[in-house]
Amino acid sequence: MGTIKDKIKAYEKSEQRQRYIVGEKYYDVDNVTISNRKFETAYGGKANSEGRFNIVRKENIYKANNKVASGYYPLLIDQKIDYLLGNGITFDDMDETTFDTYFGEWFQSLLQECARGSATKGLYYAFPYIEDNEFKLQLVAPESLILDKDMWGNVTKAYRFDTFEYKEGSTTKTGYIVQVWDKETVQVYEIKGNEEKLIEEKAQIQQTIKYGTGETIVEGTNSWGRVPFIPLMNNSKELYDLKRIKPLIDAYDIVNSDFANNLEDFQDIFWIIKNYNGTNLDSFLKEVKDLKVLNVGQDGDAKAETIETPHEARSKFLEITDRNIFKFGQGLDVDLLSGSSLTNVAIKARYSNLDLKSKNFETFVTKFIKDYSYFAGIHANKTFEVTPQYDRSMIINENENLEANAKQMGAISEETRLTNHVWVEDVEKEMEQIAKEKETAINMFDTGEINGD
Repeated sequence: MGTIKDKIKAYEKSEQRQRYIVGEKYYDVDNVTISNRKFETAYGGKANSEGRFNIVRKENIYKANNKVASGYYPLLIDQKIDYLLGNGITFDDMDETTFDTYFGEWFQSLLQECARGSATKGLYYAFPYIEDNEFKLQLVAPESLILDKDMWGNVTKAYRFDTFEYKEGSTTKTGYIVQVWDKETVQVYEIKGNEEKLIEEKAQIQQTIKYGTGETIVEGTNSWGRVPFIPLMNNSKELYDLKRIKPLIDAYDIVNSDFANNLEDFQDIFWIIKNYNGTNLDSFLKEVKDLKVLNVGQDGDAKAETIETPHEARSKFLEITDRNIFKFGQGLDVDLLSGSSLTNVAIKARYSNLDLKSKNFETFVTKFIKDYSYFAGIHANKTFEVTPQYDRSMIINENENLEANAKQMGAISEETRLTNHVWVEDVEKEMEQIAKEKETAINMFDTGEINGD
């Protein structure tokens, strides 16, 4: 079956965990393909017994190697999260105290960060716990958590691990502290080398809980009844949003970087040299780059030939790639929303891909909230039946909406008209204000003030 250490080592090498790391790097605009790129030059060594030369490749430090990483990935991720969750979530039939305690601003802020991590990496977790009798959440990155599941997909055990360094003689080695959670307890192991030592075993919930009824649960004897890690999946396959667009982003970065390299390397100059007195091509490039002169022998010559940079072709490629990143990344290119003549029908069409992507993600966010409600309900000593309502925000042509709204005056009820008015936030207060203004106008007419008497 293997040890805990075997499980962790296998997970550390897994493709899934590497995706988590790559996703975070691209979100931080540390795009690994362009960031890790090196230019190498092949050098011929001595011939072997068969007459073949031993070719040695070394990094060419004299060639420009700009690494212009684009910020498409964080833009698309933030756009998705802000569109779906930026205006907050409301819940039907929930009293203010319950909302503030379990589903209010603090929760929704953490939910946004958890959703951002899930979209970036494909999966993220929240860990419920109790501190000073208050219910709290902690976000947990998937790189440090392994879940065991049964044949139905239910989580049966979780391994949350962290590393530490220790000395063994004069050698520094890496060990692990591992929390092993099941439905009732948590066991803590210290792993050094091949030794796995159980250093603590305790109940899941350590704090005393006092319910509103006065009932007290004794400290140290409680459990959630579930493994307390709540997954937020980005999709059913737990794939990150980078999956569809990584080749496009990498291609954009390479072409953009190469354009900068060409400018730095004298617009793609190549040299024709005769009787060069230097020792090798490295010294030649160094003299050209640093000294701007060349040392040539008698009858020597050096001639620079320039390859014209294909600016138009590069610009067209970048333009097409930019468009495809937004298309296949299901994002919104806000540059396409410029111009006051753009109708709301056209604007809605521009949002269609982002709206589809957000709707798909909404399914998993709702499942996360329902799973979270189980743990919140344990602490509150009640069952939460939650139905989250999402308020997506969309740029609109405000003038078009105002004109359409004004044309409905008298055709529909004033309450309905005001409900759909872009400037009205509170319909009830607006109707009260209209009534006051009408009453004031009537009084002024009756007293003659409106006629200037």
